[in-house]
Amino acid sequence: MLPCDNGYGSNAYSSSHKAIDIGWLKKYSTNGKDPVKAFRDGIVIQSGKIQERINGKLYYPIVVVLQHDVGNNRLFTRYWHLDSVKVKKGQKVSFGQIIGIRGNTGYANGVHLHFELKICPKNTTYAQASNPWTRYNVNPVNYTFVQPNQIFTNYAYSLKKIPQIKILATQLRKRNGPSLSNTILGFCKPNDIYYVYDTITNDGYLWARIDTNVWIATKEGNWTTIIT
Repeated sequence: MLPCDNGYGSNAYSSSHKAIDIGWLKKYSTNGKDPVKAFRDGIVIQSGKIQERINGKLYYPIVVVLQHDVGNNRLFTRYWHLDSVKVKKGQKVSFGQIIGIRGNTGYANGVHLHFELKICPKNTTYAQASNPWTRYNVNPVNYTFVQPNQIFTNYAYSLKKIPQIKILATQLRKRNGPSLSNTILGFCKPNDIYYVYDTITNDGYLWARIDTNVWIATKEGNWTTIIT
């Protein structure tokens, strides 16, 4: 899911710009300053104003960096040029939680979000992931979904629609994590339709996250994908 509800992109990922920029045009935003949301569950490892030197000049962007541990990988997401932050270093955050407000602090020519994604080996520190600065950076477009009410256009790329599933099984259990040991929260009903925000294999099942910390499992026949 894009870290901004309104997703107008204006600068694509490239060898010289290893990120995507979201939200340049004010007609696609609320007064140019929209909430920025966590890419997925994680922990805040940096929040607030930092100092950077570009072409010999000092700039002071407001930044949030999140760490996400996913299977055998550690992910870092960076949210740059914020107007203000809503989280503190060391705080745990949930998927979709507001972590800041989009702005134009630092080396920026307008209100937008510079969004970076790093995929690293397990236990990689942020210092290791950032030396050199863009080490482990990947194109966020390949790992990001768009909600139907979002707009995302660019000169050279587009994003995938988020998958939906239709429930086939009777009383498919909802749990607060992708494991049979997690707490049962309730049940799905046949013909219910959900967006799938994440998937993982565990306990011999394919698990799908259908809401914040809400997961369902299947081996075969519990659901069918209707939109990909």
